[in-house]
Amino acid sequence: MKSLSSRFDRYALGRRRFMAGTAGLVSAGLVSQSALARFFQDASQMTGVDPEVWNPETIQALAGTIEVDTAAEVHAVVPESATGDLQYWNVGPTQASPAITVQIYDEFQAAFQQYYPEIALENQNIGYNDLLDTLRTAAAGGAAPDVAKLPILWGVEFAARGQLQEIVSRTSA
Repeated sequence: MKSLSSRFDRYALGRRRFMAGTAGLVSAGLVSQSALARFFQDASQMTGVDPEVWNPETIQALAGTIEVDTAAEVHAVVPESATGDLQYWNVGPTQASPAITVQIYDEFQAAFQQYYPEIALENQNIGYNDLLDTLRTAAAGGAAPDVAKLPILWGVEFAARGQLQEIVSRTSA
């Protein structure tokens, strides 16, 4: 006997099913095109995104128009004079990663050294399948890195255990 949840899985409303159903209702005359337009207009009001303003043309026109002084931005958080050692664990590129991923990763490492030449960055690129267990073990043993770049939901576990701390910059006097 199928479970109740598996019987209803076939009724799950995904994007394709929603669009197909909507098209069917409109073509059958059960929903007018104006009612459908009002629905989407109301939806844009709920999200605060106005499709008349935020469309591909507007976004393309705005793209690349902001100039940022990266050095000033990062040094406002951590002064250029900062010194010390920093352990950084992350899931970086693998042999199977696209070249652009490797390039961006390498550029990050080079930029860090350029902006903070007096900080020794000990970077550990740990495979995705190993990082969570490696961090759990290290945190339990009091040997976690200074910084770890985590997938979005992993941090919740460490926060619940009280194993996360705010990063505080200690500048020399």
